Amino acid sequence: MDTTYVCAKSHCLMFLYFALDPFPECLKLFLADETICFAGVNISKAIRKIGSYRKFECESGVKLGYLAARVLKIPSIELFSLEKLGGEVGLDIKAVDESAVGHK
Repeated sequence: MDTTYVCAKSHCLMFLYFALDPFPECLKLFLADETICFAGVNISKAIRKIGSYRKFECESGVKLGYLAARVLKIPSIELFSLEKLGGEVGLDIKAVDESAVGHK
């Protein structure tokens, strides 16, 4: 499933980018905004995939492990999963079971 989650603090927007037809121009502008930095696990790959499919460019993706390693000054965590990164900062993060996420 090609699901993308856009989150700010505790609020998240989940969308299936292949199912959006037409792809909203406001979402395209948001994802292409160079003043916004998107951070996540495999985020660069996800952004490139959405951009190539929907014909826009987004170059502001930063791998969450890289960002965490730089900010926390712990190089060994760069390749950690999201769950392990959360553990490093005291968060109990569970993996999302995408097969359990329903959509209509």
